[in-house]
Amino acid sequence: MKVHLSDIAKKVGVSKMTVSRALREEPSVAETTRKKIQKAAEELGYVPNPKLARLMYEMAQSRGSPNVLGELAYITTDETEDSWRKYYHESGCYEGAKAEAQAYGYKLLPVWARSRRFGKGKLTSFLWSRGVDGIIIAPLGKEMIGKQLDIDWDKFCCVQIGATLSYPKLDLVRHNHYMGMAQSLAGLEDLGYKRIGLCISSVTDMRSYHRWTSAYLHWRTVRQFTKRTLPSHYYHSGNVDRRAFKEWLSRHKIEAIISMDSELMETCSKLGIKIPEDLGFSVLDKPGDESEIAGIDQIARQIGRKAVDDLIVSVRKGASGIPEHPIQTIVEGEWQEGNTVRRVGLPVDRQPTTELENIEGSF
Repeated sequence: MKVHLSDIAKKVGVSKMTVSRALREEPSVAETTRKKIQKAAEELGYVPNPKLARLMYEMAQSRGSPNVLGELAYITTDETEDSWRKYYHESGCYEGAKAEAQAYGYKLLPVWARSRRFGKGKLTSFLWSRGVDGIIIAPLGKEMIGKQLDIDWDKFCCVQIGATLSYPKLDLVRHNHYMGMAQSLAGLEDLGYKRIGLCISSVTDMRSYHRWTSAYLHWRTVRQFTKRTLPSHYYHSGNVDRRAFKEWLSRHKIEAIISMDSELMETCSKLGIKIPEDLGFSVLDKPGDESEIAGIDQIARQIGRKAVDDLIVSVRKGASGIPEHPIQTIVEGEWQEGNTVRRVGLPVDRQPTTELENIEGSF
């Protein structure tokens, strides 16, 4: 039996208009009420009429928001609806995308794809019924790596941030990981550090398609280190073996480390290692504009802005669907010194110490 708005309204105890607004994610409906209505709709098996809902939405937009050209969806897939907001990079990308969308006259709508109300085909119906012109796929949550999103890609213009979505291959905007590592190494060498170690989680390495490690391995080769004399230290995400970490630092006389996790500073503290007195420390993604940690500012807001720029071009061309030849746009970050590093000597000579073809040793 077909479920109507009146059925949902009766179950929750609100008006049909409130139900309609809640299902369209309008902010005029209180969040608690909106979630209650959406849950009731899911329990009753309500399926919207895409054509009618789209028409009603466009009529409402034309009456209430004459300066808004339309909506763009920002698809997130983290463990909870808002967990991505606590991460500097993810929230920065969103804020940049939101600002750029507004500059073009669009509203950016965050949509959590893992919501229980988005069963098979329902996410596409929801986006289509709202009249969404294009979608941005935010970096996937850890649990979603290698999985696919249930979206009818032919209906929308799409751009993804980062390269965590393995299928389909979409146009994307990402940080320049290789150059980020090169900038980190150059910044540390300018301070006199020579034995620079890479300490990174296997998940982080995989998410960057090994671009960070490839840049590090190139530097290590040029500096005539080998896998035996200066190996990288890998660990499982969120699970650093303190004994193995300390042994790695001591055995290989590490002077400074490059990592993705600022939490490693706490590990160093528990081991009695003082930063920067005993060890220089830098990160590949600084956790905030005001952070005093040395490392790379990936300029997340610019990544978000560029994603919207590219999406608007596709929207104006009507280029929906999976592109035949996906394009990657790379945004370069910048090295910033902080109080986790110090000058330990003269800058290291940037000239290669030997020709690469004459180097012996294992990667």
